[in-house]
Amino acid sequence: MFTRLRRNFILVAMCSILAVLAIIVGTLNVISYRNMVNRAEVMEEILKENADRFVEGGPRPEEPFREDNKGKQPPLPNDHFEREQRAFQTLLVTSISVSVVGLFAVFVLVVIFTKKVFRPVAESYEKQKRFITDASHELKTPLTIISANVEVLELETGENAWTESIQKQIGRMNKLVEQMVTLNRMDEDNTLQEVTRFDLSEAVSETAELYVPVAARQEKTMTLQIEEEVNLCGDEAAIRQLVSLLLDNALKYSDKSGQIKVTLKKRGKHSELSVWNSVEEIQKGNLDRLFERFYRLDSSRNSGTGGSGIGLSIAKSIVEAHKGKISARSTDGRSIEFIVNFL
Repeated sequence: MFTRLRRNFILVAMCSILAVLAIIVGTLNVISYRNMVNRAEVMEEILKENADRFVEGGPRPEEPFREDNKGKQPPLPNDHFEREQRAFQTLLVTSISVSVVGLFAVFVLVVIFTKKVFRPVAESYEKQKRFITDASHELKTPLTIISANVEVLELETGENAWTESIQKQIGRMNKLVEQMVTLNRMDEDNTLQEVTRFDLSEAVSETAELYVPVAARQEKTMTLQIEEEVNLCGDEAAIRQLVSLLLDNALKYSDKSGQIKVTLKKRGKHSELSVWNSVEEIQKGNLDRLFERFYRLDSSRNSGTGGSGIGLSIAKSIVEAHKGKISARSTDGRSIEFIVNFL
């Protein structure tokens, strides 16, 4: 991740420096060229006004007029124009050469210093990733023990609201741990596990159909508008997980008796997946902040829904691994739409 970030930083820095050098060198040479043209025009006017004085074999213009030169006129000063052109060409070549050498020197310095600057940040990030991985593994053991103890209590005393609540929270914690490990792995190596060309229409349709009865039990309506023969080159399992995450989010945060619509269609050579659902109330406009980890848009998107706040972050990582783009928006304040564009 940091290698890619450092490479992008170097690229942006060098492009910026190149643009500045191009402006400076271009401005200097344009000014020099205009000055040369202006001097040439002035000289041309002088020559036109004194054309009858310039004859072959006469004295040069810079020679003082003498009596023995009377009747002889200086030649046309073509060498003056040649000197002007050579001076301009020299300035052009020199400025470009110096810019190239300077740009290379800056590149070397940027590579050296960015390595030093990014090193502590990379080390801190690596420690954070190790902490998440270690903490996730450490949490699994007590959660397993608590779950086993609750099962024993249920065998002895029977199920009740307390044991049911404990099991529900254990399940939620296990899911959160799994999502943290998944997100940490994708941050570490944001690459696809198995890349194949598959039927995206079939993958979306089959995954979405699993949620139709779930929506019906919640008295919500889910409609599918899947265009056929839409293909994609990528990780089919990851795409199915993406669809599951978006639909799971739609079911959790849609209003009572809400509407959910899944759409897949071609956009020229690209494809677009959309998951739309109605909500009670939401702010209008761009809602891309929902993809931030643990971000809560408002009090309605709280832990009471059973969400962990990581699902949409994983969805974004999956889309980015496929070189796609994902966005969230609301046009009316009563619905939200997640749009995925696969390039």
